[in-house]
Amino acid sequence: MRHVITGGSGFTGSALTYQLLERSEEVVNFDLIPPADPILASSTRFICGDIRKPHDLAQLKLGRDDVVYHLASRQFADTVPRLGRDAWFSETDVQGTQNIVDAMRVGGANRLVYFSTDMTYGIAKTCPLPPNLHQKPLGPYGRSKHAAEKILFGTEGIQTTVFRLRLITGPGRLGILGKLFTLIKAGLPTPVIGSGANRYQMVGIDDCAAPPF
Repeated sequence: MRHVITGGSGFTGSALTYQLLERSEEVVNFDLIPPADPILASSTRFICGDIRKPHDLAQLKLGRDDVVYHLASRQFADTVPRLGRDAWFSETDVQGTQNIVDAMRVGGANRLVYFSTDMTYGIAKTCPLPPNLHQKPLGPYGRSKHAAEKILFGTEGIQTTVFRLRLITGPGRLGILGKLFTLIKAGLPTPVIGSGANRYQMVGIDDCAAPPF
């Protein structure tokens, strides 16, 4: 069995790879950039490719024994254009997902794990959120992830597991907190949402990267 990770060089992809390697699994990393971690670079097969390009995905030669972990995505951490954001996110998150599904169907691969977002639910009215809650995706990123989910759930013959995750945090990743700490260190005002008394639930990287297969 091969474990194929799109976006495997990123923070979550690297954590997932480490957990798979601890089980002595074969891991293939499909990403635009190679892993910075020398251990991961020497212990996995790296294929440079873009999920927006079907001929890049064809390099994977997906087969029936492969499990695909679809992490590759555009995010707000990237340089997001001021205009045309829906199209910009959709190009990778929606069309890229369709390309992955097409590549899986060609080779007969039928197991996929998709890392989505809680933003497909919109603004939460209750806590905790039940998985069957009606989705009202928030913003261009949430809409692109919701559209990708619809592709996956609408494709016959592929067993799909979807994680709708909150902000992922852990050692080595500050994320948006890094920007807040920079403002605090500089003695500058920090933005506050609402009264400042509201709480935000994050997800630990070791929990969300535990492989289900």
